[in-house]
Amino acid sequence: MTNPEKKISSPGSTISAACLQDFPLLEPDVLCSPASEVSTAAPLLIPAGASVSEAIERMRSAKASCVIVADDLGKPLGIFTERDLLISVAHRLPEVADKPIADFMVTDLITATADAPLAYLLTIMSDGGVRNLPLVNPDGEVVGIVTVRDIVDFLASRVLGALLDFPTL
Repeated sequence: MTNPEKKISSPGSTISAACLQDFPLLEPDVLCSPASEVSTAAPLLIPAGASVSEAIERMRSAKASCVIVADDLGKPLGIFTERDLLISVAHRLPEVADKPIADFMVTDLITATADAPLAYLLTIMSDGGVRNLPLVNPDGEVVGIVTVRDIVDFLASRVLGALLDFPTL
């Protein structure tokens, strides 16, 4: 069932249509929830000249899945993730430990804004094959991050709430 009175502003007609649908077990507005409601942790920013070992230690100590490599203004230059660590670095440690993280970061970043709806986040993360999505403000500065874990936790909390409201038999 659709909600014809609801008006949204999101990229793409498919996402707009998804936000107009009622989904069983989810409140009607869940897919339209802004990224700022889904994001749970502050992003870890690190300068491009930081070493690989520094980036790994920052990720480990914060229990984070990535660091965002940023310039002095907080604008993202790239991202270094757990996946990058496993694929590009782990087999070469300790020889690359002191190399700059910029040598190993992914530079073709996909980003979103803090007001982007969850439906859009799901679409671009799935299409782009990314697990960590930096959020930027209109000036391009990093203001947050949404991870797959954030989305799972967000959706699980909404589904669990709906399940608890079901009448018992």
